[in-house]
Parts: sequence; structure tokens; C-alpha cells
Amino acid sequence: MKRLLSFIASLSVLVTLVAQSPTELKVINGTQRLFANGNPYLLLCGELHNSTSSTRESLEAAMKTLKAMQLNSVITTLGWEQFEPEEGRFDYSVIDYTIQMAVKYDMRIVLAWFGSWKNGESSYVPMWVKQNTRKYFHAKQPDGTSSSMISPFCKEACKADARAFAQLMRHIKKTDTHKLISVVQVENEVGVFMDMDHGKEALQALNSDVPQKLISYLQKHKKVLGKRLLQRWAENGYRKRGTWLQLFGDNFDARQFLMSYAYAEYLEEIAKAGKEIYALPMYTNCWLASSDDEKPGRWSPCGGPQSKVIDIYKAAAPSLDWLSPDIYNPDFRNICQQYHRFDNPLFIPETSRTMGPAYYAFAEHNAMCFAPFAIEDTYNAPYLLGEYQTLSELLPVISENQGKGNMHGFVRQANDTTKDTVQFTMGDYRLEVHYIKGEKNAHGLIIQTGKDQFLVAGVGCFIKPKAIKTGMECRIGFAEEIEWKGSKWHTKVILNGDQTAHHSMLYLRGRMPNAPYKSFGFDIPAPYTDVSSQRMHLPEWQNRFKYSGVYKMSLYSYPL
Repeated sequence: MKRLLSFIASLSVLVTLVAQSPTELKVINGTQRLFANGNPYLLLCGELHNSTSSTRESLEAAMKTLKAMQLNSVITTLGWEQFEPEEGRFDYSVIDYTIQMAVKYDMRIVLAWFGSWKNGESSYVPMWVKQNTRKYFHAKQPDGTSSSMISPFCKEACKADARAFAQLMRHIKKTDTHKLISVVQVENEVGVFMDMDHGKEALQALNSDVPQKLISYLQKHKKVLGKRLLQRWAENGYRKRGTWLQLFGDNFDARQFLMSYAYAEYLEEIAKAGKEIYALPMYTNCWLASSDDEKPGRWSPCGGPQSKVIDIYKAAAPSLDWLSPDIYNPDFRNICQQYHRFDNPLFIPETSRTMGPAYYAFAEHNAMCFAPFAIEDTYNAPYLLGEYQTLSELLPVISENQGKGNMHGFVRQANDTTKDTVQFTMGDYRLEVHYIKGEKNAHGLIIQTGKDQFLVAGVGCFIKPKAIKTGMECRIGFAEEIEWKGSKWHTKVILNGDQTAHHSMLYLRGRMPNAPYKSFGFDIPAPYTDVSSQRMHLPEWQNRFKYSGVYKMSLYSYPL
């Protein structure tokens, strides 16, 4: 009995140790994933307003809200000015109560470090940095006047920022015993709001040789270069030496590439200093250009990790595990494609407050995180709350199937027409997704769970299965709407007849609580079978409040 009790006690200690493992980035099924406690996980997340985490009271109110919304994680911020109000004196209060709130509400934290820059500006640096512009000098305007942004060529600012960040990571490693601080963002949307820094250090660098580190990387990784960078490099015959102007021409590209390298080197010093203390996954994010033709520095800052300079960041900042897009551009699908690479997993720390694109990001691009900005503002947005409910049910299944090649996501965008369809070849079948006219929020995902079995989720569209083999007809053998209850999927209703046009298509009608009627004083529940496929084009049905439903579907084929 004593041996048994001793063995149980040992197991208890082992379980405790496993439960405390920090997050790592690992490859599974050829896809980079976040791992903790031996398992991959996904972040169904949201980013708080910049000032929400500045006090305990404000952060706790938000955490309580987000937990009720069924998020499993949150992106919070910490400004350098609060962490090091006097040089060399650190205030741990914000990070301490952030960790306490994470434990209390059992939510993972992505911590965004607002150090030298936030949205390109240097507004979160301590007062002792702001006042000493001689030591911590700023980027210069073309006319020589000083801007409000610390120059990425300022080594003293970089050293001070790195020291503070390392101290923060040291404190997190010591105090976060539950290991809920999972990922760290280094700075925020870096770059200058002009074509380049016109200070003497920057101008001198522009006429200096391109660092050998970048040249070696470009020569080794020609196949993964951004198109514009590859074009400029090829035009100069992949030269081994030369200045920025010589290699990339006396044009905007040379200035953008130089600024990108300068910011990447700066961020590398900070991330490296932190990782030497506590090696959590780290990234930085990008304020995207409004279009491929826009020159950064006008709307978006110049020097940030735009898609065309990802390789410059990869060369200069290897301590950053990935580069993230902040997606407010309506062309969501294209941006995901640009940032999802074999060496750059997709992690979305900021985006618009709508959940349809999450299905596409998680299922089509194996995204690790989806986080709408100012998430606490959606506490009373019924559509978003419904989508979080559905995604919370689906997240374990999505996580299990990422990287296997048996899952696809889709989302309708502003320029998609009613004739646009998306087709996926899955096993012996071709599945055609048709967006319904009038359904602006149409989106979903498909997971093949067996040879003829599929799990489908979404709203605002219908799926027509086709047989790939010539001379064969395909039909739906069985379909049902389901939801997760307790520890298993529960059948809400079996779909047949009018609901599936006699098993020729699966209509993603979505879940339809009777919310509009409740606002008029009635509380009449909507039946599960109130929408047939014949009604899906009627405006009065399209305008009803609904969010994604979940469905199981089996297919079969037979000779014509």
C-alpha cells in the first residue's frame, strides 16, 4: 500500500510538472504549432484596447467579460513607461496582476510589449527617455527637423529597451508558475511615417554596403523571396557586395529595404535579450499597406514587416519566430496567403471584429491565433458572441486536423459575386461552395473525417457534392445538424427533404435564436426546422439573426 501511495504521489508530481510546461513552437504534420503540456493548442482570442490592462480594475472587468464570451485567450499590453518609470527601477504591478487574472479566469495571455514603438510612434517610452532626445535620438524629417519617433539607428535606445524587456522576461519566468503567459509580441507596428529616416546615421547607412548577413540569406533563399525584392536582387545579378543604392537602385525600394533591415536588427536585439532569459515564442506585427502599390510611409509606416520584406526580417531577426499581419484590409484571403509560409506560421493578433474570417484562417491556413481588436467592445454583439460559441465547440476538431490536408476554409469577401464558387477536392469528391445572394457574412469550413464522412460548419451558403470519377453521380446519404453538449456531439435535427433539396445539397442555414422578437417583448423560441432550402433566397430569411451551425454529412456515389 505504501508503494502504491508513493507511486500515486510521484504521478501527482509529474502531472503538476507537465501542467506547468511553457509554450513552445513545434512542427507537426509539416505545420508549425504552439505546444504546451505535450499538446498543440489554438488561441481563440481577442486583443484588448491599449489602455485596458493599465489598471487591475479595468483588466479584471475585461477578463470577466471575455471569459463569459468563451474566449480561451487574450492579448494584453504592457508599456515600457509603466514598467520602468525611472531608469533602472522596475514596477512589476501590471505584469503581476495580469498573471493573477490569467490564473483566476484560466485564460492564456499573449503579452504585447509596447517599448520603443507603438503604431510607429514612441508614445509608450518612459519620461526619462522622452526627455533625453540627445541620447535617445529621433528619426529626422527630410528638412532635418526631428520627428516624434525614436530612430531605429539609435543604439542607446535599443540597449535600454532590451534591458527592460529582459528584466520583464526574467520576472515572468520567476512568477508565472502556471505558464499562462504563452506568447510575447515585441513592439507594435514599427516604422516611420515618411519614405525613410533622414538622420545622418540613416543616410550614412543608405550609402554603406549591404550587410553580409543579408546577402548570404538572400543568396541561400532565392526561391522564397518577395517578388519585388527578388526582382531587384536579380536585376543586379545577385551581387555579393554593394551599397543599398547600388544593389536596389536609387528608388523607394532601396530606402524601404534599408529601413526594414534597421528595424529588424533593432527588434532582434530586444527579442534575443528576452529569449536568453526565457525562450517563449515571440513575434512582431505589421501595419499593412492599403494596397500593393502603396508606398509605406504615407498611410502605413515604412520599415515594418510588409509581406515583400519578410525575408529581410527573417535574415536580420532570427529570434522572432514569425511575423504577423494586422488585417483590416478587406482582402483577407490574400493577406493570409502572403503571410502563411513554411517558415512563417499564420498568427493574426489584430483584425476587424467579425468572426467569419476565423473559419478561413484556422481551416485553410492553419492559423495559430485569431484575435479581433478591441474585443471587449463586442460584449453585447450577438452575432460575434454566437460565432465564438460555435468556434469554441469546433476548436478541438480544428486543432486535431490542422496540417493533415483534409480541411478547408472559405469566407466571402466584398468583391465576390453571386456567381463565385469555391471548389475543394476531398477524397473521391469535389465539394462546391456556393455563396447565397444577400448573405454578406457567408463563411465556413469542411473537414473530411472519413472516406465518405464530413464535418461542416458555417452559414450563408450551400454545398453541392460532385463525384470526381466520370460517369458517377454523387448524393448526400445522410445529414444532420449537431452541437457539442457535455463531452460529445448531440444531434439537433436530421436534415432531409426540403432542408437538403432531397439530398442534393447541404444548406448552411446557421443557428437562429429568436433574438429580434425578444427585443419587442416576445420570447418565442425558433424551431430547428424553420428554414428549408427553398427559402434561402428570400430576403426576410436572410435578414434574420443567425450565426454558424455545425453539420455532419455522409456522401455516396453510383453509376449514371
